[in-house]
Amino acid sequence: MKKVGLLYRQKIVDKITQDWKNSQGCIFVNFSKVSALSFNMLRNSLRREGSSLFVSKNSLIKRAIKEIEAQDVSDFVDGSTALVFVKDSDVVKVSKMLFDFSKENENFVLKGAFLNNNKLGHKELEEIAKLPSREVLVGQAVMGLASPLTGFVGMLNNIILKFVWVIEEIKNKQSKK
Repeated sequence: MKKVGLLYRQKIVDKITQDWKNSQGCIFVNFSKVSALSFNMLRNSLRREGSSLFVSKNSLIKRAIKEIEAQDVSDFVDGSTALVFVKDSDVVKVSKMLFDFSKENENFVLKGAFLNNNKLGHKELEEIAKLPSREVLVGQAVMGLASPLTGFVGMLNNIILKFVWVIEEIKNKQSKK
């Protein structure tokens, strides 16, 4: 009977390490006293964004982190800990979702994150959540690139128009003579 329990715990550790390796990062959250309905709604909305939320015992999370040989994030693993793996989605969008959820549920607390091989605390994660979404940033970059080109095209158009006006004026003066 003990072997089945060991195998089950090892499977959980393997799942955590696999999800960790296949994701851009991991956000650690405390979910104590959050209703099951709200928690499942959050889980479903994260899934739609390409992320996943995983709950496990802290000892298994610590063992998985030790196997991954990541920076020491064990200070994030205390109390009721859930892991949000940011896979294909936008980190900023997921952070905003989590912060919005924490505003609605005061017992839901973001502890910190490990994103792109960097350990981030609550404050840094909050700053990321305040950034505009990926779509907005791409739009701003395109506008930044297009704006000088639009101005340049407008300037060239004005030069051509001025040339046409000068020729038109010369034509009008010669026709009056």
